[in-house]
Amino acid sequence: MADNLEDPRRFKTLEHIRAARHLLETAQANRLDHTDVAIVQAAYDGLGIVLRILSGTSLPNDAVLAARLRGVAASLLECSAPNGRLAYSAVLAAAEISLSTAEGAERSIV
Repeated sequence: MADNLEDPRRFKTLEHIRAARHLLETAQANRLDHTDVAIVQAAYDGLGIVLRILSGTSLPNDAVLAARLRGVAASLLECSAPNGRLAYSAVLAAAEISLSTAEGAERSIV
């Protein structure tokens, strides 16, 4: 994982993802309605996938990470739990950082 975190933007993405997962864990500890339980669990699982991608030995495709993170953020828009809304902001910030990393990589290739 150290290789993938040499770029400060990837490290910042990881910080936002960890913050979002912590917020979702806190939300799960509260009493949620059935819909919010499903949304929070799906978002938590989606962030777990992103963390596994980031912890892989090869460099991740930042555009794919950004798309996956945006999908998680979109699902969190439906969550009425306050921590779900906070997690949405953290996930969206991580997606924007991943997207800027991807765009920077494209510029360096061209």
